[in-house]
Amino acid sequence: MTIEDIRALAADESRTLKLKKSTGELNDVKHSARAFLNTEGGYLIFGVAPKSLKILGQHINSN
Repeated sequence: MTIEDIRALAADESRTLKLKKSTGELNDVKHSARAFLNTEGGYLIFGVAPKSLKILGQHINSN
């Protein structure tokens, strides 16, 4: 998914789009995932800053 694809979904976070800087926001991620499962679904995208839509990437530790 490109940043253009994300922008096409919404200009900012919405009821069906949640952007997370990293998987380190686990409690908020769980809340968003449950909300999506209990409604019409949505997109949960990691490695993107919510307000600026800047791609931050995601560091994966292989330990």
